[in-house]
Order: sequence, then structure tokens, then C-alpha cells
Amino acid sequence: MFCNKGKGQDEITRFHSLIISFLFLITVFLSWSSIAIAEEDYISETDYFGDVQTVVSATRLKQKITDAPVSVTVIDSDMIAASGATEIHGLLRLVPGYFSYSVWGSQFGVSSHFEPSDVGTRLEVRVNGRSIYEPLFSTVDWMSLGIDLDDIDYIEVVRGSSATTYGSNAFLGAINIVTKDVLSRPTASIRTTVGNMGLRNLTVNHSGNFKDIDYGLSLVHRSNTGFEPLDSILIPRDLSIDDRDSLQLSLQGRYVSDLNNEVEFDVGLGRSDLQIPSTLDIRGYSNRDHKNNFQRIKWVHKSKKSESSVQFYHNYLNIKDDLSLGRLSDFIGIRPDQIPLFFPGNSDENIFIDYNGGFSQRYDIEFEQKKAMSDYINFVWGAGFRQDRVKSQYFFGDGVKSQERYRLFGNIDWKINQKLNTNIGLFVEKANSTGLVYSPRLSLNFHPQKNHTIRASVVKGSRIPSVTDTNINTNFHFSNNSPINTLVTSVNDLSEEKVRAFEIAYIAKFPKINTELDVKFFREKMKDFIYGQTRPSADLDGEVRVLDNISNLTTKGLEFQLNHKVKAIPNLNLRLSYAYLDTVGNVIKDTRNPIDTAKSSYLPRHSGTLMLIKKLPNQYNVSGVFQYQSDFKSRGAGIKRVDLRLGKKLKFSNTQGEINFVIQNAFNKYKDFAARNEFKTRAYIQFKLDF
Repeated sequence: MFCNKGKGQDEITRFHSLIISFLFLITVFLSWSSIAIAEEDYISETDYFGDVQTVVSATRLKQKITDAPVSVTVIDSDMIAASGATEIHGLLRLVPGYFSYSVWGSQFGVSSHFEPSDVGTRLEVRVNGRSIYEPLFSTVDWMSLGIDLDDIDYIEVVRGSSATTYGSNAFLGAINIVTKDVLSRPTASIRTTVGNMGLRNLTVNHSGNFKDIDYGLSLVHRSNTGFEPLDSILIPRDLSIDDRDSLQLSLQGRYVSDLNNEVEFDVGLGRSDLQIPSTLDIRGYSNRDHKNNFQRIKWVHKSKKSESSVQFYHNYLNIKDDLSLGRLSDFIGIRPDQIPLFFPGNSDENIFIDYNGGFSQRYDIEFEQKKAMSDYINFVWGAGFRQDRVKSQYFFGDGVKSQERYRLFGNIDWKINQKLNTNIGLFVEKANSTGLVYSPRLSLNFHPQKNHTIRASVVKGSRIPSVTDTNINTNFHFSNNSPINTLVTSVNDLSEEKVRAFEIAYIAKFPKINTELDVKFFREKMKDFIYGQTRPSADLDGEVRVLDNISNLTTKGLEFQLNHKVKAIPNLNLRLSYAYLDTVGNVIKDTRNPIDTAKSSYLPRHSGTLMLIKKLPNQYNVSGVFQYQSDFKSRGAGIKRVDLRLGKKLKFSNTQGEINFVIQNAFNKYKDFAARNEFKTRAYIQFKLDF
């Protein structure tokens, strides 16, 4: 249910006013910068920032960030080192409009323009082009990546729907993690981090060459004891047990047969032992075991004006859980001899929620071709097939559920003249559960003068329901598989989610003041979101959550990025990000109580980070990150967090190294996603040696 017409009209009026103000601001900047450039024509932009950044994730084409059809944030290796982060997801808080959080001490989440949840959805995350989206839980398993932060070259984050480039998973954005080339890595390296929460991380790398194959081998061990246990009336101590221990082994390589052909490959396997807080388990937590493996191979053929590739990858995750509800009679509060009255043919017994060999599996193959049609037109197109297979007695009952998807995509980058270029993109998908789904995009990038770009774009994105969305039928079972109670199910005609987004952006460089600026104003209208609504049922508890396309949401806002090299203080870099998000949309939580509504999305209205990086004499360096989030509604009070880092580079004959001292959340504490997750001050020591 949306607000009344009068209020809606006021919102539209304010929206138009903001656009007019934004365009006026751009005009002022352009006028001012014209004078600045005229006064200092002798200054080259490369004196401060080098060439304009190039990105690939926006369209799959390599293009200047000023020519891209959507806003992209690049987190480079300097930012990664300066952030003081210990987990990859923590880097995403540097991106305006993105939120990173801890579901518990061993599971993490990232969301964009949508309320964080236990299973963050609607974001495509890739590592070197391989999607790591996990279909069983419809989320990203950040623990099974097997990547140390120091192995990452850069991360490209698309801030806006990228369904036209990557399909359904990229409904609200896309993240592409690119690791360092094996040729640029040291022969051997060792890195370790020790600190609060029982954190013990160790990474051992080796790289080399074997018969024309360049390779890198990595072993990553990560463990922690989770958040500090709480003990209160509302949160029993056991509900905070969330330990983690994981070990991942991976091999990355490249074989170059000639100047035109090469083969890339990645393989990996790992295991994670987790303890998951649970209000259902009689102990307050359950033990979960993850075993994963993946394989990727990609053949690339390059010619003077084109590049063709074929990529295949396979992801596999096996899950076991020992969640115990205790005896059924105790759980539902009746005598053991009464069980046959409610469940004929059954007797009282201990009830377990066990995935019983549950697994999640994905096969994907894709052909892609990039071609320079002329000096002014670049084109990419491709096609692919994907199969997701899942199994879980708890989620689906008996049997394996599967979903097949076919896709066709393309994008044209046309430089109409020196001042104007356009991107036209289209992604077409078909699943065995839906018809054809189209996701088109159109953008115009106007370059009124050197170092200044105004971009306007419109996109229609679609998200096909996942294999879990369409097949879920979560039940408690007796040992003979007869059902006890249904918790979650979905309607038979679940359809795709839709988003229509418009953005206008201004990107600029100001060499005179050593500054880069990226401002984006956007409006996203999301329809037919899948929401779990409580409805009456003949089951044990008289209710069931039903997934249905019943939620709509409109989000409008402003995203801002600024990079600045402080001229008065040598070697001091400042990076500022800010997002203002305003959401409108309600949904009925329970059909038995139509006046009981909830906001479709709970988001902080204001959020941002300020990063300072300073190089000091004698190979010392220091950095700090200040993070701010306004109140998070159902997720508690806002965040004011300060992270500090002091580093020192080391050198001994043929060996180089670095030692870092990191303090996270130096001055206070806050609730991270849930009341049980009390994020207090943490301290770490990081040490690495490269041989």
C-alpha cells in the first residue's frame, strides 16, 4: 500500500526540485572549472591522478568510467590495505549505497538499496568472472571464497541494476572481485592476522611456472570465536555461540599457447565448521558443516579488433546440520501419549532439522564475443546456459530440485562524436519456470568539456525467482519423513520481480585542486517483490509464511564520491562517500490482520565513510576510516565507527614484508544487524612476508 495521492504528489514535486537543484549544481561546477582550466592549462591531469579509470563490469566491455552507462566504484589495492578490513565483505562499506553486516560471527551479508537479511539477495558477486551466488540459500557464501584480501587486485562495484549485463542475480547491483595476476605474485608468501574474537587467519601462497603454465597455489585458514557471548533475559548466552573454522585450498593458472590464444583456470576446495545461533535448538545453537569445491576454465582468443571466449564453471556446496528441537511433546507442550492423537501413526520422538546430505550445485557455460566495429562502435554479445540443482529434506522434502536458464545478451558502446556516447544493452533470460524475461538499458553520456561528464540512463531490470523461491516447502518431519508442520512455502505462480531505474550523474576531475568527483541522483521503482507473508493454515501452529509477489517499493536518493589529494600535506589522500536513501512502500505482514503493515525496506536514510591515507617517512603509513549510518529502524541505532591502522614496510635482503596494527571501532560499540551481535572495539596485528 502506498501513500495517498496528495502525499505522492508532494514526493514528485520534491523529486523534480532535487533534479533542478542537481542540474544547477553541475552548471556551477562546469562554469567554475572552465576558469580553473584556463588559468592552469600547463597542468596535466596525469600529474595527479593518471589516466581516466577503465572498468569492465558495467557492460562487459573495457571502457572509461566516464563512458560507462552506470555508476561504478573501484576499490583498489591501496584502499584495501588502508581499510583495515579482515573480511572481503567489510570493504563494501566504502561504497555509497552499499551495506555490509554480520548475520553472526561466521556469516556475513551485503545489500544495496534493500533491507539487509539473513540471506542477502539480488546482488551478483563474481570472482574472476565466476559467479559465487549460492542457489540453495539464494545468497553469497563469503566464507567459501578462499581469497585473502592481499590477493585481490581490485574490486569493481556496480551501483545500480546490472541485470542488463549479468541477468537476474544483478537485480540491484554487481560486484566483480579480480585477483592479482599470477605473474605479479611473489614466489612464496605468508600472511597472518591475530586479534580479538579469537581471530586466527593464516594464508600461504606459492606461485611459479611449469611447462608454459603460470600458476598460483593458495592455502587459507580462517577461524574466530564469533561475537562475545551475551547473557540476558532476552538473549540467553547460548544464542551467541557462533564460532567458525575454515580451510580453503585453491589453484589459479594461465596457459598461453601463442599470441592469440590463452587458457585461464581456477580450481578450489574447502571445508568450514560453523556454530549457528538458533532459538529452535534446545542448546541455543547448532553445528553446521560446509564442504565446497569449484572449477573454472576459460579459453580466450584475441585478434586485432575482436576477442572471443568460452567459459565453463561448476560450484558445489554440501551442507550438514545437527539442529535438534528435542522431543516433539516438549516442543509443542503436550504429553507424549497425546502425540498419536495429533499425528496418527506416529509416536513421540526427538526431532532433528538435518539437511540429510543437502547440497547446492551450479553448472554454467557461456560464449562471449567483443568486437570493435569501427573506431567509434564497440560491441559485445554472448549466450549461456545455467543449471542450478539443490537438495534439502528440510527445505524441499525428498528429491532434487533443479532450474535451467538460457540467456542471450549484448551491449553497444557508440561514440556518436567527441562530446557524446551512448550505451544500448539488452539481456534476455528464460527459465523452465518462466517465459522470456527482458532487461534493457539505455544511457547517454555527454562530455561538455575535458574531464567533465553528465550521464543520464534508464534501465528495466528483472529477477527470475530462484530454484529455492519456486520450490520451497520447509517442514519439520518425523524420522519416517511424515510432516509435522509447514513453516514456509510459495505460491504456484510466482513471477519475476521488476525494477525500473532512472539516474542522472555528474563525473568530473579538477586538476587544480587534485580532486575527482562522482555524484549520482537516482529513482528506482521496484514491483512484485517476493515477500514472505503470514497466512492461515491447517498446520500445527495454524499459520504458514507464503512467498508471493506482493511487495512494491520506490527508492530515490543521492550517492556521492570524492577523491582528493591534499596539496598542503604531501602524500595525504582523502576519499569520501555518502548516500541519501528515501524509501516508500508498505506490505501487509499477516492476512489475518490487514492493518498490520511493514515497510517494504528498512534502510538508513544517511550513510557514508571518510577514508584518510597518509604515507610517512621510513616506510611507515597510517590510515583511518570513519563510518556513519543513521538509525536502521528494526536493526537498531545508527553507527559511528572509527577504524585506525598503522603500517610499516619491511625489507631484508631478498625478502619484503609488512606489519600492521589495526583497531576497529576504536571508541564505542554498536549492534551489528542483530541484538546478539555487539560489535565492540577490536585490535589486530597483521604480518606478511614475500619471498
